[in-house]
Amino acid sequence: KEFVSSANLTLLSSDLLCDVGEIDQTIESRKILCKALSEQYFNLRIDLKGPNDSWIIKGITGYLSELQLRTFHGNNDYRLKIKRDIDRLVQLENSENLYVPPLASLAGYLIEQVGKLNPLDLQSLKEILELKSRLIFVLLERKIERNFLQKLLSHIYAETLITRSNRDGFSCHLFLKLIKRLTGKDLKGFTDQWIFNSGCPMFSLSFFHNRKRSMIEFEMASLRRLGSFKFSGNLT
Repeated sequence: KEFVSSANLTLLSSDLLCDVGEIDQTIESRKILCKALSEQYFNLRIDLKGPNDSWIIKGITGYLSELQLRTFHGNNDYRLKIKRDIDRLVQLENSENLYVPPLASLAGYLIEQVGKLNPLDLQSLKEILELKSRLIFVLLERKIERNFLQKLLSHIYAETLITRSNRDGFSCHLFLKLIKRLTGKDLKGFTDQWIFNSGCPMFSLSFFHNRKRSMIEFEMASLRRLGSFKFSGNLT
């Protein structure tokens, strides 16, 4: 393992040390350091109600680590990373031989299937959990704007102190309730599609030249395939 995070300390592998001239390793080391710092702050300070709520922590730490890397590598690298993550997630979720439960129950399913599932399938499900959790927060940033998302992250920590004093953990239900309280927006359609259901939407796009109108006409349709669902909502 490349690093181990604790409340006030992070241990890193000596393999991450490199000379200034080694550009490739410098980039990889930055990624690991950013992830380690994010996990050190959030992963150990938020008590969860159950394993199925762990996607919230994975999403927060993954989202924050990518934002830190954005300051080092720029917007283009950040957008390319998101594009590659989306492509990889679609590839995994549309796999014919892999059952993928909804994100809200994926972590619990992984625990139940340890020793039962094929190691490759288990690894694929872990990758889906990491990718989808992080991308949910990227989508949330666009839905509720970054200022509200930053407020949300600070309120999550405050809410955790309350649940800890009540001997109760932070849950997905509290997370969604907190979003509605801070923004006033009802994200039920969004959460039903991306958190409480599995799969990724797929679209077909075609176009043709209408000579009578002297214009290009486009047609987009939502496809129904294994691992995908019919998309409903705004395309932004």
